[in-house]
Amino acid sequence: MNLLKYVKSKLRLIYSSKMTFLIVLLQILFLIVYIEINNPNSILDYFSILKLDFFLWIIYIPILVVIHKVSVFSTYYNCLSRAKSKQREMIVDYIVIAISTSIINGLVLLVPTIFMSLFHNAIFSKEIIVNLLFFLLRYYILGLFVQYLIYSILFIFPKLQKHSNYICIIPIILFLIFTFPLELLTANNIYISILDFTGGKNYIFTLENGIVLWDSIFFYNAHLIGYLIVFLWISIDYVSRKMEFLENEDKDA
Repeated sequence: MNLLKYVKSKLRLIYSSKMTFLIVLLQILFLIVYIEINNPNSILDYFSILKLDFFLWIIYIPILVVIHKVSVFSTYYNCLSRAKSKQREMIVDYIVIAISTSIINGLVLLVPTIFMSLFHNAIFSKEIIVNLLFFLLRYYILGLFVQYLIYSILFIFPKLQKHSNYICIIPIILFLIFTFPLELLTANNIYISILDFTGGKNYIFTLENGIVLWDSIFFYNAHLIGYLIVFLWISIDYVSRKMEFLENEDKDA
């Protein structure tokens, strides 16, 4: 019961802030403006922006980190709401990140798609639905993975907590680390799927004969799901024991 209470209180802290809604709204408006300026012929043409690493890694994920900074990545509030153990604190924060990310993920990806369907007379097809489901899963898994990784880094190295105002830079650094190996291999005409942390620019979802590859929604994300599960196990079982909180962190940090 205490676990549920802490989850509710941290979610309330996130969504009681007008800034949270403003940031999400601006992100949605960015995609709608993109639609209006480029006037794509179909929803599939619009989806091309979701495949871009720039939107996923430089805009979408850093915004998630900024939104969750006060409730999850700030040690000041962690110290106020800390449960009986560091491990339980980590579990609470991971649940909060998972729930909040699912809400933001749905709003950011679904609202512009529905907008295009309503105001640009775009038709939903099986190909569009499989692409949309892929992006919903892809963005959600990568969003969780990067945030969980940042959380672990932040609380294993307590000196970084003093500079939490710059936390939104970490996803950009991780972007370079995770995508550079594949870019280097691709330049030499080598592709290894388990190294793919992109928005999905290398994937196809329908064959030439029109057959929709529904299993690709999971198949193309299987390696990321595996990384996420392994990381959850390592971080909750091991990293949680090594976490350090700076109780005197400035409230405005």
